[in-house]
Amino acid sequence: MRLILPAIVLVLVVLLVSMTLYTLKPSERIAFFNKEAVYGQLIRQLAERKATEAQVAQTTRRFHAVLSQTLAHYTKRHQVVILDQKLVLAGGLDVTTEVTAELSQAMRKAS
Repeated sequence: MRLILPAIVLVLVVLLVSMTLYTLKPSERIAFFNKEAVYGQLIRQLAERKATEAQVAQTTRRFHAVLSQTLAHYTKRHQVVILDQKLVLAGGLDVTTEVTAELSQAMRKAS
């Protein structure tokens, strides 16, 4: 009889602590980014400006570097895993607009 009350209290404490730890665990969400559309937009802009091959190559290299940095920063800030849109069959959060805005701003700073 003496051990029943402490055992119940111990079980309740363990349940409370485990529920608290479970709710504090950060959850990562799945998001996707339409890299093809954004890259296509970049190529169209370069074509409109009649960029030389050297300018296209340089801008493309810078685009890929800045895109990697932008995606890394976005994933850390929003705790998401970002996949390429063409690899996603269903579900997920479309972050193309937000990432494109950040990418555009970062590309302007890089130039």
